[in-house]
Amino acid sequence: MKHLLIPIIVLFASCSRYEPQNAEFVDTLPQIYPDYTFVTVPANIAPLNFQSCDSSAQALSVTFKGKESELTCSAQQSIDINIGKWHKLLNSNIGDSLTVSVSLLKNDKWVTFKPFSIYISPDSIDYGVHYRLIAPGYGFFSDMGLYERNLSNFDVDVIYAGSQIEGGCMNCHTSNHCNTQISSTHYRGEHGATVIRRGDNYEAFNLKPTSADLPCVYTYWHPSGRYVGYSQNATKQVYFMLNKKKLEVYDDGSDIAILDIDNKQLITSPLLKTDWYETAPTFSPDGKTMYYTSSAPCNLPNETETAKYVLCAISFDAEAGAFGQSVDTLLDLRSQDKSIAWTRPSYDGKYILFTMADYGQFSIWHPEADLWLYNLETKEMHPLTLANSNDAESFHNWSSNSRWIVFTSRRDDGYFSLLYIAHIDDNGNAAKAFALPQRNPRQHYDEELKSYNLPDFCIAPTRYNANLVESMIYGSRRNSVSYK
Repeated sequence: MKHLLIPIIVLFASCSRYEPQNAEFVDTLPQIYPDYTFVTVPANIAPLNFQSCDSSAQALSVTFKGKESELTCSAQQSIDINIGKWHKLLNSNIGDSLTVSVSLLKNDKWVTFKPFSIYISPDSIDYGVHYRLIAPGYGFFSDMGLYERNLSNFDVDVIYAGSQIEGGCMNCHTSNHCNTQISSTHYRGEHGATVIRRGDNYEAFNLKPTSADLPCVYTYWHPSGRYVGYSQNATKQVYFMLNKKKLEVYDDGSDIAILDIDNKQLITSPLLKTDWYETAPTFSPDGKTMYYTSSAPCNLPNETETAKYVLCAISFDAEAGAFGQSVDTLLDLRSQDKSIAWTRPSYDGKYILFTMADYGQFSIWHPEADLWLYNLETKEMHPLTLANSNDAESFHNWSSNSRWIVFTSRRDDGYFSLLYIAHIDDNGNAAKAFALPQRNPRQHYDEELKSYNLPDFCIAPTRYNANLVESMIYGSRRNSVSYK
């Protein structure tokens, strides 16, 4: 549920008006938005600005205390932490915790709450995240855009705005292992194309050799940068009036193919073009294995809840550009009446992160959807309990050092998916997730009214040549492909 905007005046501790005096201590934690209590963060993260959830509060004062220094901020509603002082404080406490004390002014009297801690991990995080912003109805494409956020501050760059393509939809902007200089982006509609970027070279492809072919949708790069894995999906949507799951997305059919960029060929296999629904390919970090999810055919959309996806693997020979001769089923949860979606291998080769839901593979509107981790060595799985919530956790990706994940969650209000980040330790356990920091979080989301999806980390600024891409999209030249 969105909140009414409240005029915000930000003042720092030097203003004595907001210095707690004769405060009464209460042995409860403060209720703050976003909830940053007991989270684990990297030292290079943007300031964790927050406000009190108590609408009757006249002001708040917050002190972040480290081993040898502290930082105090105060405001009427939302604190605005100085970025330079924040990073200095975090860098001087790496591997340790900050103690955070929150005081509220209520009825002209100060109340100080039980302090909480924020742990500063020695594991750094990548330069930024990129993501798509879209209206939650998924029906208006002109107001859609691809954006990139610097994680150490609040700077946001536009990668590509949807209004640049009349009547078009952009989706599945996918980079190669957090390197946005290598990317694939689909542009739908009258001027549809798939744009492959490799450094300063941009190419537009028509990935439908025949009119009977399904469009390429879900994307993942082979680590070599020569191949891109695609699922070819007949995607449909169903809307509900009286259901918390407002939207269900399903596939009437889906297969898998790999684009050989250099040879302009789509590589496939009879094992990946069956009557089952094969979808969402990913590659192991060494490029020798392709993972994907697959479901037995069912009567859609009437039997949507019977679609249960399993995790499969098939070998891939990058030198020969060929698949193996057999498919292995790695994880099958149908006996538990569950489905697997959005598998993402960690770049250190240890785990596969996936979303578990009751059915289907488009889990963003499934309140029961949670993040789980599958250990490729022990073949065991476990939920990321501290990262999960009571609402949908869905799209996700790994940082380049395999120590952080970014994912979408509807935990705030059940309608808008926002970005959360969580640390993963040596044993595959997740710390409590924290919301992507914003300069003024409540005001930001109240004004934005958009859902975030398809987030991924980036190791450096994208610097996408949007003008060149626009000219390519409106131009007639497309690289044609054939099946190998």
